Parts: sequence; structure tokens; C-alpha cells
Amino acid sequence: MKKTKFRNIRQSKIQQKSVDYITSLPLASKLLLGLIALLLLAHAVQYIFYTMQLYRAEWAYRRADCQQAVDLFSVALKKQRFASYDDSGARAAAHNSECKYYLTLPSNRDSSIEIANAHDFTDRFPGSTLGKRLKENALKAFYKSDVAQLATEPLCDRLPTILSQDWLLDAETTAPQMAYACGNTFLTAGNFAAAILPYQLFLENYPDHVLTALVEASYAQAAIGEAKASGAGVLPPPNPTGYTYGENTVVAIANGSPESMRIIFSGPEPRFEELPPCETCKVHSAPPVESSCSESSPAGVYQLLPGDYQVLVRSVSDRKVTPFTGEWTLASGVGYAECFHIVRNPPSSTNEDKQPEPIPLQ
Repeated sequence: MKKTKFRNIRQSKIQQKSVDYITSLPLASKLLLGLIALLLLAHAVQYIFYTMQLYRAEWAYRRADCQQAVDLFSVALKKQRFASYDDSGARAAAHNSECKYYLTLPSNRDSSIEIANAHDFTDRFPGSTLGKRLKENALKAFYKSDVAQLATEPLCDRLPTILSQDWLLDAETTAPQMAYACGNTFLTAGNFAAAILPYQLFLENYPDHVLTALVEASYAQAAIGEAKASGAGVLPPPNPTGYTYGENTVVAIANGSPESMRIIFSGPEPRFEELPPCETCKVHSAPPVESSCSESSPAGVYQLLPGDYQVLVRSVSDRKVTPFTGEWTLASGVGYAECFHIVRNPPSSTNEDKQPEPIPLQ
């Protein structure tokens, strides 16, 4: 008890001495101390304002209210001297950048646009808190809509990376459906080159899917349409060689060129075939009088359902070779044969592409 009383008396004396010391200071020193106290108080008030602005900005950011977040972040980030106290400044700058980018995205509330926005944002800012919220909203929009309705061109342009991100589409169900729907979207619009990629992605990743036959038929249409749009040559009808032992038709095709060759049949039975290059063949400067194909020329024999076909023949190894397309009517029980070679345009021609021209297979 006596010790406590003695301690209190001692503290009181120390405080009194401090007051007496300040009281005894000259006026200028008192004013200086007062100014320092005011500066410290102002600094403290500004820091409190800074932290409150950051709190409000972060709250707006987490609600995806990016316009308000940007306004608040802009005010807070002007107080750069406070940002060095901890990592709040760097975090605020990062979230401010995210929100500024978010505000540049289309504001249309259409489901496909919402999904495209989430894709673009998460592709640019992986692991973002705002990105997670956008993905949640996109998933809600996705499951409320039909896949075919979502397959708009803006969304389908992003299909390869949407498939690679693996957060929206299920590999067993919605991913193949979306790939097929996107191909159809471009095909219907007459954008054959764009339609090819979704169909290729489907056939490469889901070859045994229930939709594969439909995708193959559409892919054949797109490939032929793209070839025609790029200035394909005209492929004449094949040469009948005799009769077969059944109702199907048989087409034999030989490759008399030094380039790998792809043949696509679009019709009652879509087919995609490829022939290796002929190692002993050459590019001709003029159409050969006799067949450029020999027994050593790679050849394929294809049994097809009879009917009307759109056919595409193009080089695989040299895209400068002009593709050829034609309309073939393949009769039931009839066999056909063709040999394809390449003729380089004469030097006087303005077109330097090599032209594949068919001659009868002999």
C-alpha cells in the first residue's frame, strides 16, 4: 500500500515537472510544439480518411460496382505516402486496374456477352477476386440458357481458350455441344473459314461422340465452302470405269503429285481422306498428255453411298496449291477413277499458284 502511494506521488511529480517545463519554454518553442502536434493530428486524420476510402473502394470492388470502386480508388491512391506503410497501396492499384478494364467490357446483359466478359477478364486477370464473381455470374447465365442460343459469334470467337480454361464447359456434355453449335453459327452466317475451327476441335477431342456424324457433314460443307470462297478451281466429274458388285459406288483416286493430298466428300456419306505424296512424281509446267500416275503412285479406293456429292481436293503440304471443288453424281453400282497432278501456271500468268488438274486414271 505504501509502495503504491509512493509510486503515484512520484508519477504526479514527473507530470508536474513536464507541465512546468513546457510552461517555462519560450513562446516560439511552444508554437513550434503546437505546430508539430497539429501536423501529427492532420496526418493521423488523413491516414484515417485514406483507410476509410480504401475500405469503401474494396467493398465496391467485391460487389463488382467498378464505377464506384474506380472513383474511390482514384481518391485514395493520391495519398501515395500512406501506400508505403503496408501492401494496401499495391493491392488498391491492382484492383483499380481490374475495375478500369472491367468498365471497358460490353455492358449488354445478354448471357453470351456476360460469359464472354468473364472469359476475357479471367484470361487477363487470373486468380482475381472480381474474376471469381464474374465467373459465378457467367455460370448462372450459362445454365439458364440453351447452348445453341449461347453460341453467338462473339462467344464462339473465344471457343479455343474457353475450352482450355476448363471452368465453363463440361468435357463430356456441354463442351462438344458448344463446339458443334459454334461451327453451325459460323456456317449459317457463311463464314466458312471460322466454322472450320470449331468442327476441327470437336473431331479432334470428341471423335466418338453421338454428334460426330453431324459434325463431319457440317465440317465437309464448311471446308468446301471455304475453298470456293478462296477461288477454288472447278473439278470435272469423275470417269466411270465399270460396274461394282453391289449397290454402293466405288471411287479410286491416285495422287500423281509430290504434295500430300486431302479429299473431302460432302453428301450422303461424308468422308475425309488423305493421300501421301508421290515420291517419283513432279509438278508439271503444262497438263500432261498421259496420266502422271503410275503403279507407285499412292492411291485410295473409297466405297460410298450413291448420290450427289460436293468434292474437295486440296494439297495438305503446300497451301499455295489452288484447291479444286466439283459436284459429282455417283451412280449406284458404278466404279470411278481419277488421277490428280499439279500444273504450275506459266510464267506469264499473274497467278503464281500451282493448279491441280485431274486427268483420267489409266
